[in-house]
Amino acid sequence: MAQRTEPRRTLYDLYWSDVRNADFRTLFKKETRGAYEFYAAEFDADVRGGGKLRRGWRVFWALARAFVRKLSPARRLLFTAIVAAFALASSGDDWLLAWIAFVGLLALLGLETAERVMARDELEAAREIQTRNTPASAPEFAGYETALFYETAREVGGDAIDFARSPESLTALVADASGKGLGAALYAAQADVLFRHLFHDGASPSSALVSLNDALRLAMKPGSFLTAALARFGEGGTVRVCRAGHPPPLVYRAAANEVEALKPKGIGLGLADRPLFASTLETIETTLEPGDALLLYTDGATEAMNRDRVEFGEERLRKVFAKQAPKSAERALAALAATLDLHRGDAPMNDDRAIVLVKRAFPSDERREESAA
Repeated sequence: MAQRTEPRRTLYDLYWSDVRNADFRTLFKKETRGAYEFYAAEFDADVRGGGKLRRGWRVFWALARAFVRKLSPARRLLFTAIVAAFALASSGDDWLLAWIAFVGLLALLGLETAERVMARDELEAAREIQTRNTPASAPEFAGYETALFYETAREVGGDAIDFARSPESLTALVADASGKGLGAALYAAQADVLFRHLFHDGASPSSALVSLNDALRLAMKPGSFLTAALARFGEGGTVRVCRAGHPPPLVYRAAANEVEALKPKGIGLGLADRPLFASTLETIETTLEPGDALLLYTDGATEAMNRDRVEFGEERLRKVFAKQAPKSAERALAALAATLDLHRGDAPMNDDRAIVLVKRAFPSDERREESAA
């Protein structure tokens, strides 16, 4: 009896033992939608026009063409032969030809699956490296509260967060590499390493960005670039801000309960040689009073979209920042991240998000009740 049930048990273990309801939700909601958007990027503009039947037929053929184009030349020919064999077998009841076509389809599926698994393993290794290199929390610095939030839209992200601390200052960097996926993640990781080296050498914010541009200019392929915003916090609330083609940092002024944008000039890293890059770079210096806060972020925050493709927007980010900034840095940033998620709903993430919030602390004997709330 045990021998007769063993094959059934083997089949169960193979197909059902590790299946969860969440796997089906992921398959039909996330993976299927992601695959459709991947192939739909190659659709012609008029594919979705016309009536429902005609539109469905056009979309089907557009998906088929996009799928075939994504195959390698050899696999494309194999797939075409398989389709032709199935067509001939079905028209002539040739079961041998149908079986050969089925075996060919399994072989093609096996090749694609093996390639995907190898790529997934490589991405997992890259994700692990990126996770280790990304700070788990913002470093403490006397006179300030600090917090960070980092989330990737894919397995690895092209955003970067890093800090450099000395006895006199704390420097925060938020950067965003052009593109998505592994290539953008490698550029972001390279910027991370260079940033730590340059700032440990005691460079000023502007000179460090110039040196960072020199290195990335040599490493990045033409057309690629990286934007960055950098803020150095010193004693007494002094802040020096530079940016290279990045969204402007936001400053919350507690006394007026208002948010303003800091807009120093600067072009993206890797786009120009040293003379042009340095000539466009500007530094703004300001002072944070107790209760004031500064927000560095990537465009994944302002461009977060919901199911109707409505972006969160900078104006909404300002309003939420102003509302939450009186809280502690950690709680304010957590509330901001939750608001972004609420806006996005069940829509897929369209970009990475990297956010740093630094708040000037009140002296312990003057701490206001709302700052601790």
